[in-house]
Amino acid sequence: ASVRSYLGSTVLVHNRFTMSKTFNVPEGASPHLKSLWAELPKQYEHIETLKFNQANRGMEGYEKRMAHRAATHKSWRQMKGMERVMFEMTHKGNYPFVIGFGIMGAVMMNIYFSNRNDPEVLKASKYYQRFHAKDATEGKPW
Repeated sequence: ASVRSYLGSTVLVHNRFTMSKTFNVPEGASPHLKSLWAELPKQYEHIETLKFNQANRGMEGYEKRMAHRAATHKSWRQMKGMERVMFEMTHKGNYPFVIGFGIMGAVMMNIYFSNRNDPEVLKASKYYQRFHAKDATEGKPW
């Protein structure tokens, strides 16, 4: 994080490359000069990013970056089961599908559970009549 102050006298830079870097704004500086001075942390951070990128170029840097990424990052190709499902559900592009599957799942469960013990459905069910009805005859095919 960078602390930028247009009216303050000290600007502190804190980013992933350096712990801290302090720029002292001269006393009595004009507002324009203070605004330019306040942009120094952003420019310094950009330069540090460029230095970091330059230092990590080449095959050695690439192999080092890929080894670090493999150790610290799990891509969607490595996920399985519910972990992958939850990962896909959090993508904004998949929200309409998640909502649709949720609604259709609720509707289908409602239909299934509401008709499951209906006497007409049980009477028409060959399975229920053969194995569960009180007047079923044993051992006969449908």
